[in-house]
Amino acid sequence: MSFREKAAWVSMVAHAAILVCLGLVLAADWPDRASDSAASAAHMLAIVVILVLFAGAMILAISRHTPRDEQGAADERERIIALKAGQTAGTVLTVGLVNAIGGLLLGVNGVLIANLLLGVLILSEVVRAGVAVASFRAGAPRAN
Repeated sequence: MSFREKAAWVSMVAHAAILVCLGLVLAADWPDRASDSAASAAHMLAIVVILVLFAGAMILAISRHTPRDEQGAADERERIIALKAGQTAGTVLTVGLVNAIGGLLLGVNGVLIANLLLGVLILSEVVRAGVAVASFRAGAPRAN
């Protein structure tokens, strides 16, 4: 498994965890559910910070045990994978933004739209990392 594939796995898991926490915070703040949302948000924020720090520590640990040539310039295969993943993530982000603008035009609460936009941004990062992992796993031929 290459360094970039390991980094994509860590990124995908960390962003997915952050997205789940954001979803839980939004679910607690939804108008139908009145509760102690400030405490819930604080707990979720603490979990997110811990997960992000854990992901960062994993990336550092992986990079310390990886040969130097893996950390160098990306080869042709890795550049193609990065372009493909970025294009897919950009499409997800664009669809989410257009839907959010439509929600604003229909009169949806602006704070909710802002939080949903944050969720769409995180989702696009999950998609980017997921497409990269899937492409690495597909076993595309390596450039020599």
